[in-house]
Amino acid sequence: MTEQMDEKKGEINPEERAKEGLKSLFNEGLMIDIFQADESISLYKMIGLNAEGINKYNFGELFGALQGVLSDRLVLSLNKLFEVEKKNPSRSIPSVLTYLEKNAFILKINSKSKLISGLNELGGDGDFSENDPLPDSEFSKILVSRLRQFIPHHKGDTKLSKTLIALRESRDKRIAHNEHIESTRIAGVTWNECIELLDFAKKFTATIGFGYLSLMMQWPSGEYILSDDAERRSVALKRLFKKAGIIDEHQNI
Repeated sequence: MTEQMDEKKGEINPEERAKEGLKSLFNEGLMIDIFQADESISLYKMIGLNAEGINKYNFGELFGALQGVLSDRLVLSLNKLFEVEKKNPSRSIPSVLTYLEKNAFILKINSKSKLISGLNELGGDGDFSENDPLPDSEFSKILVSRLRQFIPHHKGDTKLSKTLIALRESRDKRIAHNEHIESTRIAGVTWNECIELLDFAKKFTATIGFGYLSLMMQWPSGEYILSDDAERRSVALKRLFKKAGIIDEHQNI
């Protein structure tokens, strides 16, 4: 009775409550894992690019161990982004889709055009038109259904799914690290494969974030806004290498 009375007074808004729930999936899940993966790749790459100088000054063992930590962190973050909900709740991409599906009749869409363009970037084939008369609830349910068809998953056979499978296997077993630095691979997959998987997560997050919550997470160029923040530590590491004489003061990497 009290809740109904409060709702009439405008103190309880189901749509706002649903949006807050969606926002928490972003703030406490996707955005954190994307940032940590971005940062890990940036630092790992900076070490790899300077492997010759690092090994020359006998710091290979130290930075090899650091790469091991970064590799484990990257593997964990990427796996968490695509983790399918089981018994325990998660804040992954599949969890966001489940949330959108369950709240389709409550959540209003802020930008259909962003959802449509984002869907096409992620793998859609012109499923919707911005002038489509579908109500938001029906649009959301179809959007979720289409996204589920090409989101990387642990049983898929797409290139991104195969990368995810390799990363899950790396997570589930102990990763061995050599003293000398391996500069082209991370946990059994290449940098580019990890970056492609991460880019998918960034595009998904930017699409859904703006489409439902008006969260600006992507520049007009398509670059993920928080990537610059994630690279700050690697810039600092580069300065450290220069101060230590590991790389030339004027070297531009």
